[in-house]
Amino acid sequence: TDADVVCFQEVSPLSFEEDFAFMKEDLGYDGCELFKKGRFRPATFWKTRKCDLVGAPVHKDRTLLTAFRVVSKKDDATGTATAEEKKEDKNSSKEDKKWYVLNCHLQAGSQGGRRVRQIHEGMRAVFTLAKKLKEKDPKSP
Repeated sequence: TDADVVCFQEVSPLSFEEDFAFMKEDLGYDGCELFKKGRFRPATFWKTRKCDLVGAPVHKDRTLLTAFRVVSKKDDATGTATAEEKKEDKNSSKEDKKWYVLNCHLQAGSQGGRRVRQIHEGMRAVFTLAKKLKEKDPKSP
């Protein structure tokens, strides 16, 4: 697949390893974060040769927030970069741009207010994380 990041919802932690082994083995998604609680959880997969996770994932009410930066050409040319090269890239203005993935498993049924709160809380977490990661203007795309 061409996607660098893929999100799933309603993932079972009981069979997660078996159910999603193909993501790494067959499709090359070697980065993964599974929501920390619940019977059915969001899971986010990414290709580490294409994007680096920057900062710890944020877990809210059935939402999973991850922040990434694009892997530099230097990283991509060799398949890996040294810690020093990644530090240099993170300090360059081109590599400072981060992007955020909010993987949401919204509450079903008649709880419309909760769904709105889930989205609101998730987006607030994006802005909070962007500020924490020292984005210049986290409200501007």
